Amino acid sequence: MSSYLTPLEVCERLIGGTTVLAGICGLGPKGPIFWRRQSERREAGDILSIHARKLLSHARRHRLGLTAEHLLYGAPEAEVQAILAAREPGTQAEAATSAMVPDPSAGGDVPAEDPPALHHRERAA
Repeated sequence: MSSYLTPLEVCERLIGGTTVLAGICGLGPKGPIFWRRQSERREAGDILSIHARKLLSHARRHRLGLTAEHLLYGAPEAEVQAILAAREPGTQAEAATSAMVPDPSAGGDVPAEDPPALHHRERAA
């Protein structure tokens, strides 16, 4: 029996837990936990596009195997397992730690800034 994962579940497996996702998206550590529940603006497990763009940018930079389709529709668990199996050892751990950068003035780590999404640059041209 195959299991179909929500976009949030795919991100948790390919990128890292909710704390890592929060850091990438510039949210508080518990922000992504609420994505598990349905709201007025989205279904349970869905990710708002402003956060999805940041996660996709991070995943592309670190070659984590996450696609835009995963962020829209989720994926079969077997597909996610195949992506994880094809990765080089240590890829997920390196990506998780690189989501945070030291900021001595803030007294700890803060989320790394993502470059503007590609489509924003194309519109300006």
